[in-house]
Amino acid sequence: MRSDSDSDDDRATPATDTASNDITMAMVKGPLVAVNSAEIGMTADSKVLYSGPEDKKGRFQWKDQPPKDLEKPAEDAESLKHAILVRYVKTFGDPRRNLRLHSVVVQSPLLRELLGDVLKGYPGLSTELTRLEFSGQFEPLIHRWEQFTAAIEDLKTQAAALGPPESPQEEVTTDLAKLAVTTDTSIDANGTDGEIVQAAPATAGVRLKHALLLYDLLAIELKDTIETSSDMIKKGQISFNLMWTAFQPGSLVYAKVMQRDRVFRLQSSAYGHDNAGDPVFYLTMKYVDFDGTRHGTKKQIMSIAFFEGTKPFTSLSALPLASHPQQQVIKDRLTVRGAKVEALAGVQYRGYDGPGYFVNQNNEIEYVTIRGRVVIDALSWNKWVPNQAVYLTPLHAKESVMANGFNATAGDDDENDEYEEEDDYQELDDDMSFAPPTEDQEDKKRPALSPEQQMLCTPVVRGYALKEKLWVNMFVNNAKDVTFNTAAFESLVLPDGQKDMLLGFTAMQM
Repeated sequence: MRSDSDSDDDRATPATDTASNDITMAMVKGPLVAVNSAEIGMTADSKVLYSGPEDKKGRFQWKDQPPKDLEKPAEDAESLKHAILVRYVKTFGDPRRNLRLHSVVVQSPLLRELLGDVLKGYPGLSTELTRLEFSGQFEPLIHRWEQFTAAIEDLKTQAAALGPPESPQEEVTTDLAKLAVTTDTSIDANGTDGEIVQAAPATAGVRLKHALLLYDLLAIELKDTIETSSDMIKKGQISFNLMWTAFQPGSLVYAKVMQRDRVFRLQSSAYGHDNAGDPVFYLTMKYVDFDGTRHGTKKQIMSIAFFEGTKPFTSLSALPLASHPQQQVIKDRLTVRGAKVEALAGVQYRGYDGPGYFVNQNNEIEYVTIRGRVVIDALSWNKWVPNQAVYLTPLHAKESVMANGFNATAGDDDENDEYEEEDDYQELDDDMSFAPPTEDQEDKKRPALSPEQQMLCTPVVRGYALKEKLWVNMFVNNAKDVTFNTAAFESLVLPDGQKDMLLGFTAMQM
């Protein structure tokens, strides 16, 4: 009598033999099925598999039959005709509503064209896409709400000048097929060529109605946020929860770093937590620096700690430059300072009187007073202080920031709100590696910085203090031209004969 295990072994033996004869075995629901390896992947067809029922841990097996509970997709050829798609989700804990706005998809080419002007220059956003989707807190639209309302007022003025439509053809339609200019020959139901349909240019009235669809929707859904934020900003106040409404990506931000005025270009912002777990509002910004070869941008991350109620902008560690009471004075002063930084690019021999700093072995900033001659040389700094080398992104590099609340494709894009706080001297960009310049690069004239780039310049220059024998970070306003003592020879104490001989010898060598 043979056991079940013997039977199983005997049944597996032919499979092994056939595999050696160019036969592959596949397991399908238990039994072994022989497949000729020459046939694998050669059928000109696709096999579709579907996820099966999930267990308690969310795991599933693939099946060749579609789920039985599938519903018809909400977005189809019919939905493409509408100017905008509005999506709602259930909400809980709000006695005033049971649905909240989830996202809006702008499909109208007329509305996309209008938003292209309104949102021009907004980082990470392209209005040329066929599906322009906004979600989350709709940051781009709230940040440019004033421009959006101004554009609608312009359309109202244009529509009023044209008067009421004279024919039904001028009435608004959300049929994209009629709004778009058709250039291909259409095919009728009988398969014959139809006439080419050329849509007339949309009037201001049509554009206005498309714009009002989005405006009316957002004015209702985001009314509280827009009104509260606008009122606070006008009064120079802000709350922690509405901080994001005041900091628009691409705008200028004022802050004090090492007790010195600084202006940055805001790249993005997000709520998160610091190392202690306390809520903070993070600002990721860019400024201009010099790496010894060329000017470029560097990243700076700052945080605003949580606070209750509202606070004046001037009491925050960072604030929009537009909300500073002396913004023009700051712009002018920092532009002059940036011009000094630009003038010190390369290798410069200067006098210095003031504080400097370096990072010690414990990775802590250590200040030192410098009085005397210094050599400002960022290129040598990168060579001799490699752990603090300057890595920059070229000034002409395009921003890759995706603005919060904007999605270029269907679906949601999860973002990480956690940032790791870094000190000013530790922040290095990894998208650019340092390479010593060639002789041709050193001789090549550097492009001049614009006034705005000068304003964004760091006040720090790097070099070597000759008296202290230290590589240090120095502040540009403490650097000055070397003043030579013209009466030094007269003060030299030597016998008259030796002094005259030394003067004559020196004069012969010049």
